[in-house]
Amino acid sequence: MTGKGANGGSGSSDYTKFIGSFVADGNGNITSGALTQYGLNDDLSGNCTDTLTGTYSIQSDATGTATLTLSPSGTNGCASVGAIPFAVQAAQQGDTLLVAESDGTGLLIGQAAKQ
Repeated sequence: MTGKGANGGSGSSDYTKFIGSFVADGNGNITSGALTQYGLNDDLSGNCTDTLTGTYSIQSDATGTATLTLSPSGTNGCASVGAIPFAVQAAQQGDTLLVAESDGTGLLIGQAAKQ
């Protein structure tokens, strides 16, 4: 996996949505990125932005794992959650990446498209 990607999805409540982008270096590292979450409050207002880094591994059968680290960014940063593990599946000759949180909470699912 190499290059820039854009990602989006939803949280477990179906109210919190997220969108962002990241850069993968082709060597198992997500070197930079940002993730903005929307609809954080009970009245669906509020948003925050985190910086995004991490690691990934994709096997020859297109399945793999990723660990994303979210860090608060600026004054509107989200609460610090640290590293989140994901199961991933590459699709469409690597142009799409399906992701699902794999720590048992299942809060985040989504997909990323190569840019």
